[in-house]
Amino acid sequence: MDILKATQSDSEDIIKLVNDVSEIDVLPHFNAKGQEQYRRSVLPDLTTTFDDDRFVSFKALESGKLLGYGAIRDNHYVTHIFVAKDAQGLGVGRALLNALLETTDNDIITLRSSVNAVDFYQTYGFQASGEESEFKGIRFVPMALNREKQLRTQTAS
Repeated sequence: MDILKATQSDSEDIIKLVNDVSEIDVLPHFNAKGQEQYRRSVLPDLTTTFDDDRFVSFKALESGKLLGYGAIRDNHYVTHIFVAKDAQGLGVGRALLNALLETTDNDIITLRSSVNAVDFYQTYGFQASGEESEFKGIRFVPMALNREKQLRTQTAS
């Protein structure tokens, strides 16, 4: 598997991947209002992640097939990690998250996890930083990774 920088020329494939994964794994957790809002704003907003001034984004490829996509904004906020359904559980999400984290020296990394991905992020040391919330019908859990604290804990063990 190759983890490569995603570019604007990848946008059509990435939007399709995110849409396909969202239909199966994300949207069923939302009410009708949340589903509509997600389709109307979140999916079209993907194109902003190719702004190199604010985002770093990667794609995961295997034999030319797009397996996953991830992006981090302003060196501290993970905005997207999506893995094709048939590639879930194969380490694609972990590889994308590691690539994103390697782009920043920030000690605190934050994100808004979809409710179905909380366990994934917890596996990598993220902790809920607030209660499950909803914005315009879109459910999420705010999470943060304190890498300085994580390093201290690992060193103390």
